[in-house]
Amino acid sequence: MLQEGKWIWYPDDEIFFQYKQVMTRRTYRHLRIAPYWKTDFWYDSVTFCKIADFSQCTKVKVLADGEIVCYLDGKYTLSDCFVIPTGRHDLTITCYNAAKIPTIRVDSDDREICSDGSWQVNACRGEFVPVACRTFWGKRMNPNEVRLPVREKNWIAKETASDGVLFDMGEETFGFPKFEGISGTGKISLFYGESKEEALDEENCELTDCFTIDGEETLRSREARAFRYLLVRSEEVDYQKFEMDEEYFPVENKAKFSCSDAKLNRIFETSLRTMELTTREFFLDGIKRDRWVWSGDTYQSLQLNYYSYFDHEVVRQTLTALGGKYNVDMYINTIMEYTFYWILSIYDYYLYSGDLEFVRHIYGKIAEHLEFCLHRTDENGFMVLREGVWVFVDWAEMPKDGALCVEQILFCQALKRAGELGNIIGDKRAEAFSEQSLRLYEKIFQVFWKHPICGFIHGVGGDNTETTVTKYAAIFSVLFDLLTEGQKKTVSENVLMNDKIPAITTPYMKFYELAALMETGHGDLVIEYMRRYWGGMIAEGATTFWEAYDERQVGTEHYEMYGRKYGKSLCHAWGATPLVLIGKYLAGIRPIEPGYLRFEAKPFLGVLDWFEAKVPTNGGEIYLRVDRNRCTISSNKARGDLVLGEKKFEIVPGKTYVIPIDTTKKE
Repeated sequence: MLQEGKWIWYPDDEIFFQYKQVMTRRTYRHLRIAPYWKTDFWYDSVTFCKIADFSQCTKVKVLADGEIVCYLDGKYTLSDCFVIPTGRHDLTITCYNAAKIPTIRVDSDDREICSDGSWQVNACRGEFVPVACRTFWGKRMNPNEVRLPVREKNWIAKETASDGVLFDMGEETFGFPKFEGISGTGKISLFYGESKEEALDEENCELTDCFTIDGEETLRSREARAFRYLLVRSEEVDYQKFEMDEEYFPVENKAKFSCSDAKLNRIFETSLRTMELTTREFFLDGIKRDRWVWSGDTYQSLQLNYYSYFDHEVVRQTLTALGGKYNVDMYINTIMEYTFYWILSIYDYYLYSGDLEFVRHIYGKIAEHLEFCLHRTDENGFMVLREGVWVFVDWAEMPKDGALCVEQILFCQALKRAGELGNIIGDKRAEAFSEQSLRLYEKIFQVFWKHPICGFIHGVGGDNTETTVTKYAAIFSVLFDLLTEGQKKTVSENVLMNDKIPAITTPYMKFYELAALMETGHGDLVIEYMRRYWGGMIAEGATTFWEAYDERQVGTEHYEMYGRKYGKSLCHAWGATPLVLIGKYLAGIRPIEPGYLRFEAKPFLGVLDWFEAKVPTNGGEIYLRVDRNRCTISSNKARGDLVLGEKKFEIVPGKTYVIPIDTTKKE
């Protein structure tokens, strides 16, 4: 009896294949909208190889997704089922598939030749490399057949409306509507809504489906949809049962939080649900409209992941997909700073996971992306707006031509982190990146640190003036620790806390502003903002957090965006910002050595009567409880430091510490 081998393929090709599938599932009503940037293809022709010694004649059967040719010692076998004689032999199999990943499985009565991770593969890129051979969420399967698992989910309420039936799932969800017990010949039309108003608005709802029924007894929608409400309108058709298959990424939430403020507890739980739905094969920005993978959104999603699921697989997949294959010819997502965010994301992943193997695997692409950027700098070494490139920063109105200070800060930090990662793995390119970062740092302060009161000016050249000040450079200079204590005080008092400087209004950039406020000691303001902003969405009935929220809006105004009545995403990744504000800043827990070999816990004191949090680490967790008089902390794996004001206490794994808080000093 033949023993079953494992499916094998060229490394990372399964990620590029999944990425292509995910990125082309975006629709607006009946229109399919593909991304406007390059998404790399897998290699369509590859060669697999295994050399082994056989003590007896061995039967071999080759299964393939693609067209194959098998060679034994360089000669055609003319069949996918053959016998290998005794002795040392070279089995080579070429596989071609332009539509899917070329992948094979070799079964044999000799385990030595069965396909597994010991095989090699070549895609006309020089040397053979080890094949990819992995499980998908714990299961062995052909990579071309991988889809996320589903679970049944039932509606909680229904009502007759608009010549149909309106189903309420009780919360935002994502999956496949399905009907059983269908009778008749006609049509079933579906109108999806993240809000009740959207589902009932046939002309303006973002997502619809229409199915022609002719003899079918069951129906399951072809594609997963995001919705809470679903209007079902049937013509000449009856059905006995409606439910849905909710699609999900199989990962366990590892973070916990509770406190004396019930509103913050609700905000934390709603953030978790938001993160759960936007975590799929990759980190998506939103599940209804875009359903795309953006590097800027990913930089935030990774941080949210570290304070919720602490899953490494989806992080690696997302970063690999965004980095693409070699021969870089454009910024990631065509947005200049999104390349910088991608590099910073890789560094953060290493810091939280300690996964040095992934750094080695992807460092060549880091270097190539940076070389692409360095060849496009101006005479000062600055990154500037060029034709065909999007300088985003934020949705707010601002000058974006010339050289922007915030872009240079992000670029400088990306070079610095690339240098540090390269030094760790011994890459010769690291020294140059580190030197360029230092030169750029000096140039930033020479050119942009000019404003007599506020420090950084917004930009130089184009429409910029030396009196234009925005908050962006100030925010990232704080988060990246680029300032002296005196400079940080200047930035905090005269920029971050200055109402005369244009306010940050988008939740995308608010993520960073709130983090910078926490870093500069304004946690009381941040907690109050969380109550008002995220609590306001909950008061409006949100079960997941939105792409944006304006408390001045009423009714369906909340759902408008991009010139469309329901264009706003009501389940958007950056809406889950409270996960980081709570775990990293309120609890103050973060790694200070890669892989959480050592951590720091620096809780923000005095803003709540009590709170307790569990923050996941590699193979363990850190527990922290703070009330008005004492702090309780334990770690079951990592060693660390608890910082209370000016006092520091060493935390050893396996012990629980109860430490009084000195309430005579204001923290």
